[in-house]
Amino acid sequence: MRNFIILISLAAACGGSSAPAPVASVSVTPPVASVAAGATVSFSATLKDAHGNVTSGAVTWTSSDATIATVSAAGVATGVKAGGPITITAAVGSVQGSAQLTVTAAVSLFNLTIDNFDSWCNVTAKVGATTVASFSSSSATISPEQPAGTTISLTATPISSTFTTAKWQGTTTASGDPNGDATYVMTNGTSQTITACCPFSSNGSGCPF
Repeated sequence: MRNFIILISLAAACGGSSAPAPVASVSVTPPVASVAAGATVSFSATLKDAHGNVTSGAVTWTSSDATIATVSAAGVATGVKAGGPITITAAVGSVQGSAQLTVTAAVSLFNLTIDNFDSWCNVTAKVGATTVASFSSSSATISPEQPAGTTISLTATPISSTFTTAKWQGTTTASGDPNGDATYVMTNGTSQTITACCPFSSNGSGCPF
């Protein structure tokens, strides 16, 4: 019986979980970052022990200037106003690591409405390779909104063979591209609208422009 009790005690001792090794260093990623006012950027902390092995611990995040950027308990920094660089610090007890954060001025975004006269066209709008609108209804707005200076690539094709190549109104390039393509460069206007029309004859009959 005595030997049995000793064996149980040894098994319990061997099966117990050990505490994580003490934190000897904290590194923050990314080490340098930039974010616009009103936007967010996430930081992460890697904790290592004295032997360079990853360990764990409760991390406390702080900002050196909360009027420029704040940081949450999860390491997500939010730009408040343009300024910096400031220091974002991750600490486990007295052991710290930090990163530099610069906050830039907020970027103003603007909307663009694309009208499709009498729904005669299939319309697609892209920013680079990203589609921001694709529709055949009477109208659509791009999503997401874009800053001034962004080039919107446009394509309009007739919904049926009874209509002809698209015409555009309000676009940057001249109407009449043989493929129904055009471009539009976003401005800082609060109300921006362009119109596509796929006429029902080669002379443009049926379009209001």
